[in-house]
Amino acid sequence: TYAVGRRLFSWRVGLIASVAVLLYGPLLYLEPILLRSTVLTFFGLALLWLALWLRERSTLWRWGGAGLVLGVAVLFKPTFLLALPLMLGFAFYQQLPSPRLLFKYGVGGTLGLLLAVSPLLVRNLSVGAKPWAFSANAPLVFVQGNAPDGKPFPNFRSRYFRKVFRKAEGKLWPT
Repeated sequence: TYAVGRRLFSWRVGLIASVAVLLYGPLLYLEPILLRSTVLTFFGLALLWLALWLRERSTLWRWGGAGLVLGVAVLFKPTFLLALPLMLGFAFYQQLPSPRLLFKYGVGGTLGLLLAVSPLLVRNLSVGAKPWAFSANAPLVFVQGNAPDGKPFPNFRSRYFRKVFRKAEGKLWPT
């Protein structure tokens, strides 16, 4: 938080932001419980800091590192993939006059991303799942949250679950 605030504004803003995070109650509560929310906050800030770092000086290694961090963030929460078009747009904006550099940095970022998600790909291919499947819970969560008798409890199953799951064959879109 300090590094991002300092890079964008000043050291004072970075210090105030750091103190604000240290005093933020929900973060203090969730950190010892080891929920994903603190890890996701870390990766969100890390990606923002990396974008600022790349703005200062773009190199192949820096883009590879940014892709690696993005890949690890995607393993924690697949919605971090939404940052990929933003990073590519940022690279395009930074290297507009040089398509060669744009390609070079894109390859570096892509290789970093693939290196980070390669354990997922290997695991999925070895068990016969779709290579890019991050989770198989989407239909279950959708039915659980939208069924008339759905409840927000982990061990509760809606009476509609089997019927919907059979018709949808375990796929999210038909669910």
